[in-house]
Amino acid sequence: MSASLTVLYLYEGLFNPNSEVDAQGWTALHRAIQATVYWVQAHKVAKGLLAQMTPEWICKKTGAGRPANYAALTLCANGCAQGSGRVELCRLLIDAKAEARACAAYCIV
Repeated sequence: MSASLTVLYLYEGLFNPNSEVDAQGWTALHRAIQATVYWVQAHKVAKGLLAQMTPEWICKKTGAGRPANYAALTLCANGCAQGSGRVELCRLLIDAKAEARACAAYCIV
């Protein structure tokens, strides 16, 4: 496990990226994407998580909180601030077959 993944697991409470969500239904990938707003290394963590996640979990929607009902690609594309790494993350999510609306048959809703 890379150092950045270890940091996220400690920071977020030891997520398993393919089976766990937090109290608001957010995956570790959602939290890492959200963290790109204020943490310079968060895009590296998101890339590491993305490489480990199954398509079902890549397109999982947030359960509650703000924003609710967002897939990772939707969250990432909502505010691609220069220098945040979100443009690259959006490309990687698209390459990983992420669904913006997370409505494909294999997605967890």
